[in-house]
Amino acid sequence: MEGVNRSDTYEPTKNEGNRFALNQLEITVRALTSAVEASASYVSFASLIETFFKLGEDIAILYQKAEHNKRLCNYLTKRVNSAVAVMSDLEIRKQDNQEFFMESTNLQLIKDFVKCMLDIREFVADVSQLGTFDISFNSANIVQKYKDLLNRFDGYLISLNVAINKGAIRMQITRNESQSFINDNKDDNISETINSLNEETLSSEDLELQYEIEAIKKGLLEMNKFMNDMSNSKPGSEKITFSSIKQIRDLNVNYQRNLRKGREISIVSQSILKLDDYEPRFDYPWRSRFIHCRRSRASLSNYAFKEIPHVFDDEINDLCQQVAILKELEKSEYIVRFYGIAVADDETKSFLVTEWMEKGNLREYYKNHKLDWNKKFEFAIDICQGIAFLNAVEILHHDIRGANILINHNHRAKIANFGLSRRIFKNNAIDIRVTRKCENVRYMAPEKLEYADKKRYNVKCEIYSLGALLWEIAEEEIPYTRLGIDLQTIRERIVKEKYREPFSPNVPKVWQDTAYAAMNHDPDFRPTIAKIFSALYEYHHKDEKKEILPVGDDNFMLFDELISVDQAIEEHRKPDGNKQKVWESFKYYAELGDIIATYWVGYYLYHSILPEHKENRQENLQHAAILFKEAADHGKVEAQLRYGFCLWQGDGVPVNWDEAMRYLKLAADNGIPTAMYNVGSAYWIGKGVIKDQEIGSKYLKMAAKKDQRNAIAMCKKLGISY
Repeated sequence: MEGVNRSDTYEPTKNEGNRFALNQLEITVRALTSAVEASASYVSFASLIETFFKLGEDIAILYQKAEHNKRLCNYLTKRVNSAVAVMSDLEIRKQDNQEFFMESTNLQLIKDFVKCMLDIREFVADVSQLGTFDISFNSANIVQKYKDLLNRFDGYLISLNVAINKGAIRMQITRNESQSFINDNKDDNISETINSLNEETLSSEDLELQYEIEAIKKGLLEMNKFMNDMSNSKPGSEKITFSSIKQIRDLNVNYQRNLRKGREISIVSQSILKLDDYEPRFDYPWRSRFIHCRRSRASLSNYAFKEIPHVFDDEINDLCQQVAILKELEKSEYIVRFYGIAVADDETKSFLVTEWMEKGNLREYYKNHKLDWNKKFEFAIDICQGIAFLNAVEILHHDIRGANILINHNHRAKIANFGLSRRIFKNNAIDIRVTRKCENVRYMAPEKLEYADKKRYNVKCEIYSLGALLWEIAEEEIPYTRLGIDLQTIRERIVKEKYREPFSPNVPKVWQDTAYAAMNHDPDFRPTIAKIFSALYEYHHKDEKKEILPVGDDNFMLFDELISVDQAIEEHRKPDGNKQKVWESFKYYAELGDIIATYWVGYYLYHSILPEHKENRQENLQHAAILFKEAADHGKVEAQLRYGFCLWQGDGVPVNWDEAMRYLKLAADNGIPTAMYNVGSAYWIGKGVIKDQEIGSKYLKMAAKKDQRNAIAMCKKLGISY
């Protein structure tokens, strides 16, 4: 090179070159040794991490199945999901996190975190179902338990993030900087990073805590009210308690567990009755080929006898055990009572003995009686309570329809014609099985119609059948009969077209909305039985002095009746719309889990639509932000925009431009012009994000094409062609 003498350049000596090569070799050997050691250490972590993931799945499933305290379960599930994401990242990048797996303290941290997850799973299971609810719980100790779990969980999550980031920071420094650069200040730099992480995590979790506590208390009050309403809706009925529900549930669960494991089931002699102790009632018509009435020679009471064809010796124990559990269902006034198995002396015939229901089944009843709306609501509420009780003790009916609802002499409805296990009547005649299967198509959930045995029957399927039954009660006819089509066509319309039969104009809106919600094509969006019961019960009892609502009376609606979500939105947009009525309707449906209504409750609070909202402004903003986030995370695009603004401006939440941009981009990508403009302008000028005019112009063009005025003005000013 010109101007540079060869003598000025540096040439390593032979020994120096060898020393450099040795250093490189030593680094490589050390790295390989470290990797081997980390791999060996990871083995101890692997099973714990796998257990952690499984617990995360279990908690998510419990949340999806939760009948009560849904928001409490939701708050814990969201936190668990965040921890699972951190753990997943740790596991995926285990090669980059070798230092983490070589620390024995981190192994103990994961063990403790797994124990915390176990406790969360147990807590969610205990508070989400009536059958598992701990009777020693009250509002105060549930809230305290929740706080304790949060403190433990947050502590472990922060510690995990700290431990991972320590290793990651050190690894990055080791890779990218020379050893001489790593001085005594490195631990201070790491500590600073950790402290900022600590503060961010804590502030984020603390923000919503007070609202979570209030929501938890509200959920507990709702559950207690549900239990009281369940017990008080029929005068003179025995009060249902958590302990009685738990007792039956445990009996059923133990039976099912023994059955799965093939254990010997002891015979329950109290379930065996003598056929000769009951005399036939020839003056009572047979209910079907298999059901007739007999009278006890001792008590002179009537009982229904349902023949069980061909019971084999190896089935009698199982049969008696099931009936013993069915007998326990007498604690609910909304389920037909079981008394036992009557066996003929020659053991040629066996009968399932239940209470005699004088008025026959619901289908026969509405054909022979004129139903007013009060009676229809009573029937629906009775049925909901029966299903709720069965659900609490973890028994599924599998065949909810009008023919399986029986009416007693007091004109009250009870659930009948089900077995704890469908094996009870597995030997019934083939024509009975085929008829029942065909009838089920009209009430069967679309996921079962589409996937049959590949999709397990669960409570969501039961809810769909209830929705179809509500339609039957309202219209007083079997679903889909008016269409005049065959069962295969019915199946295709339900599965492919998501078809649901329309209601007549005189059907109360709350009834229509509740039934349609129950028949939602997506099982995840079907309400719980508790929500369905509460909706019908609250409407029916809101005015105990109301006059009987006659069938066909189009003037039945009360002035203060709730309107549907769509009607509420339409009413809101009217210049002279009844905003109070709209507000009450949105609140009501938000409590039922309607995401659109949830968004609108947040909207009303955020904009102080009603005078009452002008008080406690900051508190309302915080509540609105929570509701916007909930709706946004469920895909409500307007909520994505508004929650993005909350984060950007600090309305009800701390300012967080990164998170704000994430939600605003979601809204923009989902077609909201205002979001497109805000994202575009932010990227163009570099406010809150790294300046990127290519991305900025892209979003500004998108907004301008949708006639967003500010975007059009900005494009013209900047010379951006759209």
